[in-house]
Amino acid sequence: MSDQSPDESSPNDPPTEIPEAVVQLSPSCCSVYLLLEEHGPLTQQAIVRTGLKRRTVRHALTRLEDGGLVASRPYVADSRQRLYDTVVAEE
Repeated sequence: MSDQSPDESSPNDPPTEIPEAVVQLSPSCCSVYLLLEEHGPLTQQAIVRTGLKRRTVRHALTRLEDGGLVASRPYVADSRQRLYDTVVAEE
């Protein structure tokens, strides 16, 4: 019997499932998508702070947005930035 509730993940849980459309893109797109899936919504600047290059992040976000996998919205705390988050797939 586990003391862990069903909502909590453990280190042994399988990684987040990546949609096939994301897998078809570059590894950097997959990295950015996973960051947003696990920690989003995030600004481009917050993603860059994880160690990815600014140009790489900008390119990945553009590809993900163009593919309908990520959406952005204005960031109220700083109108110069946008918040990015994964799009929930409709079933």
